[in-house]
Amino acid sequence: MAEGTERLCRYLEETEVNACRTEDAQNRITELRQLQSGIDESQVTEHVQILAAVSDETRYQIVQILSEAEDELCVCEITPLLSVSESAVSHALSKLTDADVIDRRKEGRWRMYSLTDRGKAIVQALEGSV
Repeated sequence: MAEGTERLCRYLEETEVNACRTEDAQNRITELRQLQSGIDESQVTEHVQILAAVSDETRYQIVQILSEAEDELCVCEITPLLSVSESAVSHALSKLTDADVIDRRKEGRWRMYSLTDRGKAIVQALEGSV
């Protein structure tokens, strides 16, 4: 987001179009710079990591499966619902766990998975966008 704003500011400053040399354009550049300076870079990085985690089809399907499950699920319950290997499911679960989209709980030799509050919020946001 910050990079796009910065690029727009540069474009508005460098362009030869007369309309961009108006006071309104200069004021808009100043506003955009203030917005850009208020962006928390660590938050941007975190949000990008979360979006990247759910942007993969397998990982997104896992999020959907967990959102519809009444209880926690293990890999052996998730894998038959997808057209990928158990290894691929485990890898996807790790990425989702790292992004705090799902929670992993150890029960004996099994790992049980469920959505975190963040994961639930993502599902709700996506359902609300349709």
